[in-house]
Amino acid sequence: MTERINCVECNFVLYWGETIKDRMGIRYSEDTFLARYEHKCPNCGGKVTTDSVKITFED
Repeated sequence: MTERINCVECNFVLYWGETIKDRMGIRYSEDTFLARYEHKCPNCGGKVTTDSVKITFED
């Protein structure tokens, strides 16, 4: 399954690929991944948390 995470402010693609939990391991989550960006969009500087991004899944 493919996962896509977009910033809701500017629609920047923060992540696109295999589902994070499947790729990185069960202990790794979307929030852990977004912490790598210090919870800021690298494009617009907007806040990125699991509540403030658009997460979609595709088969």
